[in-house]
Amino acid sequence: MVANLTEEQWKPIDAEIFAGRKIGAIKLYREVTGAGLKDAKDVIDERDAALRSSLPSSFQTPARAGCLGVILLAVGVFIAFKSVI
Repeated sequence: MVANLTEEQWKPIDAEIFAGRKIGAIKLYREVTGAGLKDAKDVIDERDAALRSSLPSSFQTPARAGCLGVILLAVGVFIAFKSVI
């Protein structure tokens, strides 16, 4: 059940999709259309798939979560602490 939204109505929803915030896109879609959660999720999933196939470069790459920064910080603290002793 895809509602007939204008391009102006799709813009903020698409922005959420491009940013990887599908929950935000679902919320916006529900606000605009009054659709139920299941229907809104299905529509956003379809829209996400369509946008990924037609505009793949528009999607933000998710930030990688890693521990390299923590390791470097720990090494820095260790070196600083060792030089104080």
